[in-house]
Amino acid sequence: PKSTSILIDTVPIVPGRTSTGVKVSLVNLLENIPMEERARMTLLTTRSNADVFKTIDGYSTVQIPWRTDSRPLRVLTQQTVVPLIASFTQPDVLFEPVDTAAVLAPAPIVTSMHSSHINMTGDQMGGLRSTYNQLFLRLTARRSSQMIAISSFVKKALADILSVSENLIDVVYHGGGVVEEAQSRGWSADESERTGGIFFVRTLYPHKNADQLIRAYAMLRKRRSDVPPLTIAGGDTDGESPTEEQGTERERLAGLAFRLGVEDQVRFPGRISDDELMEYLGTEQLMVFPS
Repeated sequence: PKSTSILIDTVPIVPGRTSTGVKVSLVNLLENIPMEERARMTLLTTRSNADVFKTIDGYSTVQIPWRTDSRPLRVLTQQTVVPLIASFTQPDVLFEPVDTAAVLAPAPIVTSMHSSHINMTGDQMGGLRSTYNQLFLRLTARRSSQMIAISSFVKKALADILSVSENLIDVVYHGGGVVEEAQSRGWSADESERTGGIFFVRTLYPHKNADQLIRAYAMLRKRRSDVPPLTIAGGDTDGESPTEEQGTERERLAGLAFRLGVEDQVRFPGRISDDELMEYLGTEQLMVFPS
């Protein structure tokens, strides 16, 4: 029988600006697909992200010849150019790895869902972005033949918020490669050799609860003076409306740390590179996920 051809839309991924975790997960997925399966898959890239995928062998590539650093241009490219390319290449499946799909594409769509639909309901997206997400997340839910949720919680939220039948949602957790990377770097499992402190890494959306982490940290510092420093790493937002540039959420969190008297122990390095992330993971004593 004829092999299923798959077009993978990477347009929403812009290194250092958007979908950082999705980029890492997608790259690891592509690197672990057997070589004999790659010939039937095509990566649709842009000038903004082509370098991310150029070292992965075995895939056909179609590169859109312009950058998509700005959100309006990414949206326009995904919703107009991606359907045109899908019409020309005629894939059996269009895979959308980042929440929204090219809804006019003439192919069955499989969409991987993360948290945009949850953010949509939490007053964390304002203005045009909120309007866009309200419209296109619902259109994506209708157009997708199958959806992938990154957790059982995300699956339940898809069913509750976007009225997607649970029969159309598969839970597939993010792959990582972190353990393998740790082994290659010679990380020690001996906690006595770790010299760092407490580590949080996430884009600073309010629902990630970095503020609650700071409050808990301040309470702990009152009980014990030997608690190591807290590092809160991640790109900034402006609270209700996430941005791709410097926003105000970091200022709000730093102000909270100041009011609680722990400003000297809470660090905000901002968005960090993949190499910097691996260094933190190799030295910190504790990683915290308060979301």
